[in-house]
Amino acid sequence: MRKSREFQQCIDEAELREVTLYGSVFTWWNGRNGEQAIWKRLDRCFVNEQWETELQTHVQHLSKGTSDHSPLLIKLEPQRRLGRKPFTFLNVWCDHEKFMGVVKRSWEEGVDGNAMYTFMTKLKRLRAVLKRWNWEVFGDIFAKIKKLEGMVREVECEMQDCPSEENVIKYRKAQAELQKQIVIEEKYWQ
Repeated sequence: MRKSREFQQCIDEAELREVTLYGSVFTWWNGRNGEQAIWKRLDRCFVNEQWETELQTHVQHLSKGTSDHSPLLIKLEPQRRLGRKPFTFLNVWCDHEKFMGVVKRSWEEGVDGNAMYTFMTKLKRLRAVLKRWNWEVFGDIFAKIKKLEGMVREVECEMQDCPSEENVIKYRKAQAELQKQIVIEEKYWQ
């Protein structure tokens, strides 16, 4: 309790306040079922008055994924838009079984003109083909993650209310789906 009081005193002296949270109330789970399940809110985000006046801050507790702690997603506003999004080659495309076929079909389509014109035209066409293919196959990876995080949160809440074996299995399946999508997002950022 003494260390807890010292921590609270530190927060008070620094004039920090906790940012309002969205998502599950708890940020930690001991991984057990039934009567042995323990849910706590251990992770928090604090800001001072100057920060608050310059940046509006939102904290969302994400689903636990593969950890026993919920990651905190901190959003700051205002955010600036930077015009059109440039073409980005995604590393995850190379792992897809149809990727090379898509590239090959696009590249083999004929183009009339000198070598440089042919090369540039094929690159432009391939860019458009890959953008369309990416949207059809992968879609909005960030929206998918948000959707899956929402599903994991829902199942997590069900498990908190009723920590049955069935709900634990449902939770683990939702976590696995989210983890697959997170791997795709990680490859995007690579």
